[in-house]
Amino acid sequence: MSNINLSDDSIDDEDIIDVTKLKYVLYARKSSEDEGAQEKSLPDQIAECKAFAEKHHLNVVDIISEQKSAKISNNRPLFSQMLKDIKNGKYDAILAWHPDRLARNSLESGMIIDMLDNGIILDIKMPTTAFVNNASGKLLLNILFAMSKEYSEHLSESVLRAHKRNIKQGISSGTPKWGYIRDNVTGRYEPDENFEIIKRGWEMRAEGSTISEIMDFWSKHRVSRNTKVTRKSKVSHLIYLGNNKATVANIFRDPFYYGLLIQSGKKILLSDHYNFKPMISEETYNKVQTLSRARSQTTPTGKGKVFLPFRGLVMCGSCHKPMTVGASGRKNEKKLYYECRNKACKNRQTVRARIILDALYEQLDSIKFSEVEYALFRTRVKEITAEKKDELLTELSSLKGSRTAIKKEFNNLSEGFALMQQSGTTVPEALKSVEKKLEAKRDEITDLDNDISKLEEQIKEESDITATEKDFLNIVNSVGDKMKAGTPVQKDELARLILLNIVIGNKKEPHFLWKEPFDAIVKRSFVHPGAPD
Repeated sequence: MSNINLSDDSIDDEDIIDVTKLKYVLYARKSSEDEGAQEKSLPDQIAECKAFAEKHHLNVVDIISEQKSAKISNNRPLFSQMLKDIKNGKYDAILAWHPDRLARNSLESGMIIDMLDNGIILDIKMPTTAFVNNASGKLLLNILFAMSKEYSEHLSESVLRAHKRNIKQGISSGTPKWGYIRDNVTGRYEPDENFEIIKRGWEMRAEGSTISEIMDFWSKHRVSRNTKVTRKSKVSHLIYLGNNKATVANIFRDPFYYGLLIQSGKKILLSDHYNFKPMISEETYNKVQTLSRARSQTTPTGKGKVFLPFRGLVMCGSCHKPMTVGASGRKNEKKLYYECRNKACKNRQTVRARIILDALYEQLDSIKFSEVEYALFRTRVKEITAEKKDELLTELSSLKGSRTAIKKEFNNLSEGFALMQQSGTTVPEALKSVEKKLEAKRDEITDLDNDISKLEEQIKEESDITATEKDFLNIVNSVGDKMKAGTPVQKDELARLILLNIVIGNKKEPHFLWKEPFDAIVKRSFVHPGAPD
């Protein structure tokens, strides 16, 4: 029996729809923005909707469940496909747990109302909300959509406001730092059982040990911790610090370990807020930055040497290890190739660089962005800006630490050089040796000053990321041409700007994993990067 508003005199018998003959699609949605246990999980939503359908004799022909936020429009591919299928006659009506499962943004809520107005969607049923497909019912549904949007925005603003207040008070959030535990109430850090072992790792790094040697040391001491139980990850599991090189490298760049917390684009000296116990001194931190910088300096390509692009970027799709890049062929006609040299890999393959580049050119040529992608780009940039700024500030802190340490070495050398000159007994060759060292240190300081200046400018000009629509479209729509015309060095730099990895499948087919915000806008433009075999 259908729901009829008896106060609406405009409804005739011929307008009454027999809902038992409609084809309903059950749509359930769960996203990371849903706070707390009051939001139904996907199985709960589906179970309640099924019970409702059985009670009211509704014909549910399909079930769609999606774990995407409805706060931003065009962010839910399954939802978008569902609306297309309704237009094409595959479904007649929608069954959902609550209006906020369908839309929390103006565009998609407007699309649903418009489809109801035009008789494309014949009915919407919800266990939590009574809906009648007439003028009054659509007005009520519109109000509920608006309330869902307002709730979502208010929740985001409240969380952001609380987060900013906590940062000012030295209260941290996010994943705790290795070697420390964080009080759930105060947000303050205290040393944990790994503190001394990780501290020894810092000392080893300052003494010149490689990251691999320190990882072995931490592995032998089984430095580990349990992951946090969240709504997404219901079960905690043990992770070992010595197994993740990227995490270890990030630890040795983080000024937190001498007491400077960088979070949400802010720098907070923790000792100003509570009795924080630093793991290392600022001097040790600066020394480590200098040594790390020295190790990472690449030797310029000399005569007879070949620049090897995409080093560390190309991954084997079978064993998920980086592929080794090399060059073969005649002296003046070298050809690049990538090879999996993991002895444990079942599919140790070799692929020519040309295959990767041709696939990348084709992928880039097929990407065409419009004002819709530009709007999504701006939204995604806002979401990742704070995280990116934290990375830039951490890098800036690392560079400044290097400069401080090198200036100290320079000053010590200068004092020694002056004493050697004053003594009058020093061998000229020794004076020349110290003078060369002073010149090298002076050049290092100049280079660091330039790098610091560039980085500070990049942080200040954060608004440049959200370029004008015209500039944005000109840039991204010409990426393919720039990649083709670029030198090997330029191709490498451009690829690292837009790609996380290039994964080689079992049939030597490259698949491209994009960085944000490009990943979102590439998917939005219906270009599918694919997945590893």
